[in-house]
This record gives sequence, structure tokens and C-alpha cells, in this order.
Amino acid sequence: MLQRSKSAVGVVLAGVVPALLGGPVFAIAMIAFCLVGFFEFRRLAKGVNAEPEPFFALAVPLAGTAALAGFEAWSLTAIVFGVSMLGMAMLARRSDLTGTFEAFAFGAASVVYLAVPTYAAVRLREVDGVINDNWLNNLVHWLSMPWNESPRGLAWFLVVLTTTWLCDTGQYLVGRTFGKHPLSPRISPKKTIEGFAGGFVVSAATGALGIAVFGLDLNPLFGALFGGIVAVVAIAGDLTESLFKRQAGVKDSGDFIPGHGGMLDRIDSLLFTFTTGWLVALLVDGPLT
Repeated sequence: MLQRSKSAVGVVLAGVVPALLGGPVFAIAMIAFCLVGFFEFRRLAKGVNAEPEPFFALAVPLAGTAALAGFEAWSLTAIVFGVSMLGMAMLARRSDLTGTFEAFAFGAASVVYLAVPTYAAVRLREVDGVINDNWLNNLVHWLSMPWNESPRGLAWFLVVLTTTWLCDTGQYLVGRTFGKHPLSPRISPKKTIEGFAGGFVVSAATGALGIAVFGLDLNPLFGALFGGIVAVVAIAGDLTESLFKRQAGVKDSGDFIPGHGGMLDRIDSLLFTFTTGWLVALLVDGPLT
């Protein structure tokens, strides 16, 4: 229990501190998280005899770098397509082509699963603009580094992060106390409809409150709607990774985090919610250039 608690604190610090600093610090952190996630994904794929080549991991640092440089979304398309095609070319050079189709399919899937959220998270943190909250503005200024502080990007990021984490907490507590009806028994038997409902309510409330607390100057009803969307997307991310693990016949994606399993076990929901948050920010704040 002590080890698990220490790991939990470490996970929070590893995620929040780079986000507060922003710029290349956050980009490097996201690249590192998703690279670890790639090799865990590769391990899961190996469990179904479809191990992708390590080359596909190149998409993660390329996506993070493109996002940090402010390249528009077309660059992400080019990275996904380019790495996938080069990966296929490398696979085609194998002396034994057995399993090549599976290896390519899982390799291309790993690019979408991990490189797209890497780009999205960094672009979300880089959203330009102002907020109407003095405490967060002061914090960003106090932590200022020789790059754009992007307080609005930090506000968006924090809304997504807190909404996702508290959704997961609400889902767990309500499900443990009142859960009776399985949500997806074949994929994750412990998740319940009651737990999802609890997580959804907590997420909607957190979204409405977060909009105000972090100074995004948007309608609280929009925040509640956004929180509800995050809840749905978060559970989809959670169930997706649970499906991977069930197919691979393992309990955890890895053992990178003592007491908590692998990196994917910690960021499975965030991979989906970061991408959702970035897309919503695009709609609300316009092109993020």
C-alpha cells in the first residue's frame, strides 16, 4: 500500500509539473510517456502474435516535435501516413513474410493510438490566449520559462486532466458502493452502469466548475456538457485498453509503475480525452496556430 501511494504521488507530479512548465518540458514528458506506452502496446500485441516493428515508435517523437513547433494538423496526417508506409516497406523486406499483415495493422494502430494523442496534448497545452483568473496567471508567470507561457492552454489542459481523473474516481467510488449492473462484462466485469453514471455526474460537475476555476470565461453549461463528453470518451479509452489486455491475456499493460501496473494503465483514458479536449479547443478558440 505504501509503495502504491508513493507511486501515485509520483504519477501526479510527473504529469502535472511538466504541464505547469509547458513548452519543451511538457512535450518531452508526453513523448516519454507515450514511448513507454508504445513498447507496452507492442508487448500486448505480441500476446496475439502481432508484434509491430520498433520503427513505428518514431511517430511519437515526430508528433510531439511537430506540435511543439506549431505545425498545423496536416503535419500529423503526414506523420501518421509516412511512418505507417515506411513501416510497411520495412516489413516487406522480411525474409519470412508470415505475420506481416498483422504486424503492419498493429503498427499502424499504435501510431494512431499514441502519436495522435501526443500531438493533441502538446497542442492543447500550447493554446494561445488569455484567461480571466489571477491565481493561474500568477502561477504561470511565476513559473515562466524562456518560451510562451500559454496560460489559456494550461487552463484547457487542467480542465481536461481534472475532469478525467475525477471522472475515474467518481466511477470507482460509486461503482464500488452501488454498482450492480455490469457495463461491459466481457471486457471489464468490474465496471458497472452505476459507476459510469457516477463518473458522468462528477465529470459534468467538474467541467462546469473547472471552466470557472481555471478562468476560461465560458458558459458553465458548456463546461458541464464538455465534462459529460469527457466522461464518455474516458470510459471508451479505459475499455479500449482493457480489451487489449483481455485479448493479450494479461492483467496489466506492464510493470513500469510499481503498484499501478504499466504506463498505459495510467494514461489509457487520457489518450482519448486529450485528443477530445484539443478538438473542442479548436472549435471554441479557432485554429491553434
